[in-house]
Amino acid sequence: MYITAKNIKPYYINLSKITFISEEDHQKIYSRCPVKKGDVLYIKDGATAGIAAINNLEEEFSLLSSVAVFKTSSQILNTYLVHYANSKLGKKNFLGYVDGAAITRLTLTKLNNVLIPVPPISEQHEIVTKLDALSTETQRLETIYRQKIAALNELKQSILQKAFTGELTADTPKTAKEEIAA
Repeated sequence: MYITAKNIKPYYINLSKITFISEEDHQKIYSRCPVKKGDVLYIKDGATAGIAAINNLEEEFSLLSSVAVFKTSSQILNTYLVHYANSKLGKKNFLGYVDGAAITRLTLTKLNNVLIPVPPISEQHEIVTKLDALSTETQRLETIYRQKIAALNELKQSILQKAFTGELTADTPKTAKEEIAA
């Protein structure tokens, strides 16, 4: 597999539009940049620069040079680093080192100079736990919101159908309110 910037999404790798390279080309690239499970992938070039994801893939793959690899240590959690890199403050910090007009680019040297606030591991765990809980709650609320919108659209179509067929009566809006509340 050949992972490029188009495959890196905030927090994850999208394999729906994956491309492949020859084994020979893979070995050349992989020998210079071996990506392991748990490494942080960061888009450093182009319009989508500033997006980070954790590699959760077991198998080997090659990376296009527009994606950098961060190997974390015992001092920083990969989940903390990804949350920070994808945050508004993290993006501002990292992308403050960008060069280029037509094609924006962060060199590896510049990435090595980025200062990242690194609290103790216990605080990193706490921060990641809170951010993950917020993300879960946000996704839950988004699902409810989408269900409500779908129900309202169905209700609108039902009311329009009744209006066009002459079936709309004075008590229909009360029934509609009851359906919305449900």
